[in-house]
Amino acid sequence: MENHEVKFETIQTQNGGYISAVGHQSNEIGKLTFTIVPETQTMVISYVMVFPKYEGKGYGKVLVMEAVQYARKHKYSIQPHCSFSKSVLNRMKEEVKDVYL
Repeated sequence: MENHEVKFETIQTQNGGYISAVGHQSNEIGKLTFTIVPETQTMVISYVMVFPKYEGKGYGKVLVMEAVQYARKHKYSIQPHCSFSKSVLNRMKEEVKDVYL
């Protein structure tokens, strides 16, 4: 990952939303979309996208970990539907076991 500061913006609607990663000069780096299942307090990660210019630099993982922090804050469990987020969470199972079962 480059040495630029990354800021995150989380927008949640009633049953979903996204987390956007914004870098130097307000350039959007990528986005993670999610759906909330209120009955089970589950955050379903639908999609993780990083713009081609930023691919391979760790930003996708950072977006997933930002989702983990968001889930912890709101007491959600996480269910990944996209293969990328599932792969990241499986590699970090011990660190995320409180939200990813």
